[in-house]
Amino acid sequence: MMFSPNGYRSLVHAFKAMSQLYEAEPFELSSLFNYAFKDTDGKLSHNRALRYSKKEVLERAFFDIIEDTELFLCSPNGEVYHLEIPFYLNLLEYRHLKHHYWFDTNYFDECLDWAGFEKTADDFLNDGEDSWANTFNYFPNTSINLFYNRSTFLIDTTEHDRLQRYNSTSLSLESEGYPFDVEIVRPFVGWSMCIKDEGMRLFTTETVREAFFKIVFDAAFGIGYFEETVGRRSERNASSSIGRPKKRDLAAKAFLKHFTWETKPDWKTIVKVLKEKEGIDASPKTISRGMDDLEDNG
Repeated sequence: MMFSPNGYRSLVHAFKAMSQLYEAEPFELSSLFNYAFKDTDGKLSHNRALRYSKKEVLERAFFDIIEDTELFLCSPNGEVYHLEIPFYLNLLEYRHLKHHYWFDTNYFDECLDWAGFEKTADDFLNDGEDSWANTFNYFPNTSINLFYNRSTFLIDTTEHDRLQRYNSTSLSLESEGYPFDVEIVRPFVGWSMCIKDEGMRLFTTETVREAFFKIVFDAAFGIGYFEETVGRRSERNASSSIGRPKKRDLAAKAFLKHFTWETKPDWKTIVKVLKEKEGIDASPKTISRGMDDLEDNG
């Protein structure tokens, strides 16, 4: 069930509208896939298949488009709460799990059979075929939605709690880059993620195309490629919500000048240091997303 009070639009509605714009004219990516496949003997293609399915790219593009837009949580009773904490961050990927000593692989028996998808990508690589091109359109989301339901965009901790049950210790959100604790999320379970009605104007064929292409081009050619060679914008568009992803790249690089992810201080200190020493006023959300982007190309 989705719901939103007058003046607000559920993210279910907004995501459906964006997806329809994409499906009306799917983007041609064969040249990009071909480059990624040939440039590294299929290894980059294999890596990207496990990180950038069409579903994952569309979802990332969606949140990039609304990144500068105010988000709200709306209760079934009509209450509205301004969402300042990025509950929608998906920093933990399925491919990460097997590298964690605490992880119990029986988790996959209860949810997504990720091992099967990895084997499919492996098979394409071993057969000398393009893993990314062959799986892009049908692989599932590659990140784990810990705090919301992807079908309803209602706040939901089911996946977080399920993953927690298959830990030998405890899932540390802080160590994974989340600037909040799950207990902050729980009071809002069942609330709908929304934007104001006027936010729907952000979704046009142009903005969807730009956000989508930025993600896949940077995945194939490196962070900043799209901005530097393809996505140059007018001053009007440069100040729009699509211009924001470049800020998170700069924030992440500034972060690495002062800290490491393993030994970072609290987020309040990080934000203060970046603002005072680097002149970058970035939220924990922006820094975390930037770090995730850098790791994509690491």
